[in-house]
Amino acid sequence: MSKHVSCRVVSPPDPSCAPSGPPPCPGKQDPAQSGVVAGGPSPTGVTLGKRPGMGGRCLAAAPSAIKEAEQVQGSSAAGAGAPGTATAALAATMGSPSCCLLLTLVLLSSCAAATRKCNLQGLWRNELGSNMTLSALDAVGTFSGSHHTAVAATDKQILVSPLQGSQQHTSAKGHPTFGFTVQWQFADSTTVFVGQCFVDRRGKETLETTWLLQEEVPSRKDAWKATRVGTSIFTRIK
Repeated sequence: MSKHVSCRVVSPPDPSCAPSGPPPCPGKQDPAQSGVVAGGPSPTGVTLGKRPGMGGRCLAAAPSAIKEAEQVQGSSAAGAGAPGTATAALAATMGSPSCCLLLTLVLLSSCAAATRKCNLQGLWRNELGSNMTLSALDAVGTFSGSHHTAVAATDKQILVSPLQGSQQHTSAKGHPTFGFTVQWQFADSTTVFVGQCFVDRRGKETLETTWLLQEEVPSRKDAWKATRVGTSIFTRIK
């Protein structure tokens, strides 16, 4: 007379991994399971999976799949410790009136810097410390002003010198070209400047110029040394 042994699984099996027949008793193993008990968790905690064609018996998942699942589970558990904390804080910050006001100001300042056109009128200073004052443009784009150079190849006292110039029509980008002539009051020379006005993203204006200085010489044979050329960058002071 044979005995019928009833076996009960301590931990409920995964519904997707339910055995098709009575679960084997602890200790009984499927040869293809390599030590994993069918119908429930293994003694080592390995997740069981259903293997097709094996009568619904459960087999251990591949190690790579287990590792990936553990990583996903760890990430989920870390996020579950404070559910939606970062998202909620970000949403609360973005929705606050102060944040909306700050964002609006940033956008407006960026748009203003992008559309701002360079204006020659004002007080400028170059890298050598020379100061230049330019007046407002008239209807045809001409202007006047003064130049007080900080350097000169002369022993005479440096004086403020007048200048006259004109600006080309302002382009759509707001970076006009211009030119002006300085009539030095303390030397027998004349300097012409040509350049372009630029405005960066922060609204800083600079005048990038190239100059030609023509010095008076005693005779034609000395004309070869009468002209000097250089560059100068002016930034707005006022």
